[in-house]
Amino acid sequence: MAEVGPSLRHTLYLHYLCPYAARALYSAAFKGLPVEVVEVDLEHKADWHLAMNPAGTSPTLKVAKAGSDYILTESLPIVEYFNSFPGPNLYPLKTSGDICPLGKAIVDSHTKILADPLGPSLAPFYSRTATPEEVAKAKATVGKVNSYIKGGRHILHTQVGEDMVTLADVALLPFLERVISFRETLFQPVFEGEDFQPLLDWFEGIMATPWAASQRVNTHRLANVYKLMREGTYHGLALPATKYD
Repeated sequence: MAEVGPSLRHTLYLHYLCPYAARALYSAAFKGLPVEVVEVDLEHKADWHLAMNPAGTSPTLKVAKAGSDYILTESLPIVEYFNSFPGPNLYPLKTSGDICPLGKAIVDSHTKILADPLGPSLAPFYSRTATPEEVAKAKATVGKVNSYIKGGRHILHTQVGEDMVTLADVALLPFLERVISFRETLFQPVFEGEDFQPLLDWFEGIMATPWAASQRVNTHRLANVYKLMREGTYHGLALPATKYD
């Protein structure tokens, strides 16, 4: 387990409408880990943000520990770092309370199988009408996740042998949240002719939990972001976020 105490401070630099940032927010909420959030402009990136993270991406995590600052970038490493703290775990545990190495490998490999193609397959829908080939690709990636779910249980319940929240649920949630939230508009072609009820049941169950409900994305603002994308006037998530109201 990671060290905890008053000498340790976590600051997340992010834009609330970024799905990768949402992974970090959901994982911190799942763990009950206090973090300070500083919003960053991803359209006009500040010099101080680029000095901390030259890629200027969201999220960036600053860990202040014993008088020194440590910078972590990329959502999944940040999620794994948060998971090292006491509390509910995103991996199966041994009877000793340690993470089961085999269980972790199973979760990591299946998360990669599901997560890697999902985001790219959804990207075309935000800014334009997807081609038939792109619709078919998105149907396949969303359908793959749907095939893992049975009876509203968590995504990897069969693979890990118990119905528990894993890294797969947290890693996929922000992207599936967008698909499901806009299933009657942007993503209507993906749902047409498909039975994604298991996926919808999973989402309803996840969002009924306090940790997930507390970080649910503002879909009104997202809709306005997508409107700008389709108009060709979008150049990155800007601040203040209220501009998307």
